[in-house]
Amino acid sequence: MKFWLLEKHWQIHKWAHYFPVYEKWFSPYRGKDIVFVEIGMWNGGSAQMWKNYFGKDAKIVGVDINPQCKKFEDEEISIEIGNQEDPSFWAAFKEKYPRVDILLDDGGHTMNQ
Repeated sequence: MKFWLLEKHWQIHKWAHYFPVYEKWFSPYRGKDIVFVEIGMWNGGSAQMWKNYFGKDAKIVGVDINPQCKKFEDEEISIEIGNQEDPSFWAAFKEKYPRVDILLDDGGHTMNQ
């Protein structure tokens, strides 16, 4: 599928049936100045995938509770460490990122999240 051009060192775990949905809803944002936020970093591969997919003008922001995810940060990818159940985390996040064009929650696994 043209959507996913992956390099061997990226570790991505996504259900295959998500890809056509992502393509449908996210393709209008490719190559544009956007802020894309993904909650749930796991092995960091999806942040690289989104950077590749959206292009150099996109700002990719990952959110995870695991401090080790900071290692996935680079010039185009920011990683914010926090608990998505914590309203004070989101208040500080909104101060830092007042504009979010797309928010993808791939981290919440409980009803409180």
